[in-house]
Amino acid sequence: MQIFALSHIPAQLDPPEGVLYVGRMSAKKHPKTGKSAQETREDRLKAALKANIKRRKAQAKARATEAADKDQS
Repeated sequence: MQIFALSHIPAQLDPPEGVLYVGRMSAKKHPKTGKSAQETREDRLKAALKANIKRRKAQAKARATEAADKDQS
């Protein structure tokens, strides 16, 4: 393995000391809630799932009462 000095790096490239990576984007905190992007996403998905289950239960209940009304007729 060869290690090159900075003088051998082409001028188009940034020098290694100029690059700084600080964590992932998902590690950023939301300014208002203080939650990370992952926690915010999980909260959104949880709320969507809860609304979906509620809607499906209402549909099933409506179908059951509709079927019961047809049987009584």
